[in-house]
Amino acid sequence: MSDKLLLNFHDAVIYESDLFLLDCPTAWLNDACIHFQMTRLQHRNRKDRSDREVGGHGIVQLEDLFLDPYVQMNVGLLHSCLWLAVISYLMHQCDENDDDFVDESFNLYQAWDLIKFNLSATESITASPSTKKLFKRVFVPINDQFNGSRETFTRPGGGSHWSLLLWTIMEPVSQMVTSSPNRDDTSATSCFFHFDSSSGYNSRAAVAVAQKLLKVLHCNLESNYGAMPVDANVKECKTPLQSNGYDCGVCVLGFTEALSYLSIDTCMSQFCQERYEATLHEYACGLSDKKCDVFASLRKQIGDDIRELISSGIS
Repeated sequence: MSDKLLLNFHDAVIYESDLFLLDCPTAWLNDACIHFQMTRLQHRNRKDRSDREVGGHGIVQLEDLFLDPYVQMNVGLLHSCLWLAVISYLMHQCDENDDDFVDESFNLYQAWDLIKFNLSATESITASPSTKKLFKRVFVPINDQFNGSRETFTRPGGGSHWSLLLWTIMEPVSQMVTSSPNRDDTSATSCFFHFDSSSGYNSRAAVAVAQKLLKVLHCNLESNYGAMPVDANVKECKTPLQSNGYDCGVCVLGFTEALSYLSIDTCMSQFCQERYEATLHEYACGLSDKKCDVFASLRKQIGDDIRELISSGIS
């Protein structure tokens, strides 16, 4: 029996088998389901996001990037364009010993619009103080497969657990309006926060991905950056635990949406981790007194959104 294509939403494709997973209350969500909702959140976010005034920093522009498990990349195989998991591609196909490693990393660097975070000292000094400053949040779905061998990447639908890595990046301090004008710091500030509904099961995979992401961020700063040691400090956050063996993907999507609503003020606070944790606790447990399963509701909502998009003729 053929698996019918139901929807193509900005290159996030949904087949009948994918919708079945969302309709089944005990099914583990695959890459396609995660991809669709991340793409959905990206497009909603573009409509809702506005600039905010933050303390002494002036106007700070918040940009969000929801990384899809899939990305269309030309990997040079028979000159064809293949659909590959973007993080799996980064972890298993971008080998630091390959000649094209720097070029492939730079492609991601450009696609994710990270160049703004690596201005040279001269560019930083000449930047107008009134220019909007940038704070970027990158939501990265983590699969335990990402820490596996190259062979695991060749098995479609591999892995057994999803978690969420939140990567925040702030422009170099010398580009911000600060109380220390003589401070010379032209390196972007990166922080990683890991939210795992299974008590840190994916912690090693999250650290491995974070290290690769840092190399992408700094790929234009070092001619031999592939050999540059990268120490990613990933903070394991207190996260609501799933009560079964199949809701990890839905948890990731729910956590992503809840965190994406937080203001710049919260994200730039020195207590941001505590506020992230409180937000997720409220999201997962705040409705418990009403006997509402927030994750079951989200699963149904995503399925209903897909059907609505199909009926609107987008497919």
